[in-house]
Amino acid sequence: MTLNVQLTGRMGIREGGSVIPATELGGNLGRLLLVRLSLSHGAVPRDVIVDWLWGEDVPDSATSTLDATCSRLRRALASLGYEGRDIIRSSNGSLEIVWPSGTIVDVPTAFEAIETAEKALKNNDAKKATSQSEVALAISRRELLPNIDRPWLDEKRRLLESIRGRSLRALSKALFLMGDLDGSIQIAKDLQEGFPYSTQAAQALAAALCRAGEIPAAFQSIQDFERRVADELGVTESTNLQTWLRSQLPELLIDDSSSSPKLGIPHRKVIQERGLTRLREEKVIFSRRFHWATDKGPYVSSDWCEQTHIGRVLEGRAQVEFEDGTKLTLRRGENFHIPPGHDMKVLDDKPFITDGW
Repeated sequence: MTLNVQLTGRMGIREGGSVIPATELGGNLGRLLLVRLSLSHGAVPRDVIVDWLWGEDVPDSATSTLDATCSRLRRALASLGYEGRDIIRSSNGSLEIVWPSGTIVDVPTAFEAIETAEKALKNNDAKKATSQSEVALAISRRELLPNIDRPWLDEKRRLLESIRGRSLRALSKALFLMGDLDGSIQIAKDLQEGFPYSTQAAQALAAALCRAGEIPAAFQSIQDFERRVADELGVTESTNLQTWLRSQLPELLIDDSSSSPKLGIPHRKVIQERGLTRLREEKVIFSRRFHWATDKGPYVSSDWCEQTHIGRVLEGRAQVEFEDGTKLTLRRGENFHIPPGHDMKVLDDKPFITDGW
């Protein structure tokens, strides 16, 4: 059986069906000691621990109280069949917690999980990124010793808050890669709600909206963010977020078939009335009546698309117009190679689908 140490939320130590609840962990001092030593690396001198526990109000009985607290924690561990002194070790005027091999301690687990999730995203492993970011998010959402004030506790709480933000950003992107566009947007909205003044949160929401083809909503979310920081924080300097979003549009909207993950999951078609939506398995969908000059051009401040496009038409028709006035109609089954300096609009009242763009 695995020993589980939960420092956040409803604190406790569990193994199988047996539990040591927070009420048996030596009161506030015991819980503080358990958290601080569990998150420390190596032995800690007793005088440092005394400062952690009491700060400037050190009682005359600090030494004996610390010894009694350690004894209570060791007795609690003994109720699970462990030798308490093997876990809470005292030597040379220092204390150290050494959990048995394989023990799961929630806060370090959250940190390891988000690190794994972010690496998985770099490798386009959406399933691992999703599962690991959900683990990190579940832990980081819980409070750490609420209603107890210590400077070092605030530092650990900020660490958890950082993990929560990173987890939401990773999960939003992972859900997009899994094809859950609605879920990706909702997680990005949760991120901005939790971090309303964070530029990274604003970027995550705008990116999620763009990936779903909701370009106007993406720019509106940026405007809402800028208005919020101006009204509530008095920050009136430009955030440059709209410039950032315009620069990111080609990457966010246009499918890069060389890096698109093939997840073997049925397509989830999300077709916007005026936009472009990427799907899994290297397909690009332009919604019916899509027109580059009106639906995308204004957001990249250009009259003509300056990218090269290569692919094959799977469904529908589109007309490409070049700067010299030449026009080209793309039809189902045709391959295309479109050089920079062009406009494009979807013909007929149905989507235009290609295997690359």
